[in-house]
Amino acid sequence: MTINWSNAARHDVARIFDFNAVYDPARAVMIDGRLIDGADRCARNPMAGRPIAGTAIRERSLTDIQYVIRNRIDADDEITILEIRHTRENRTSG
Repeated sequence: MTINWSNAARHDVARIFDFNAVYDPARAVMIDGRLIDGADRCARNPMAGRPIAGTAIRERSLTDIQYVIRNRIDADDEITILEIRHTRENRTSG
């Protein structure tokens, strides 16, 4: 399955890395790798994760690092990573 990254998700990965690098550069690298691996797992098992009611969006938790990946299956062989956030982040939408 092909993985597409939305602009927002790409921005999220960069923002998360920059935030964590200030406090612990090694941890920032580790989290960055786990986020990429998490996206790969979304593609390998697209029905995993919690469905968001009334949408085609699924939410996969990466509990060891406390991040959530939101994705959408766009076609039989295509998935889009929409958003990545820490579980403690305030969200104003969706």
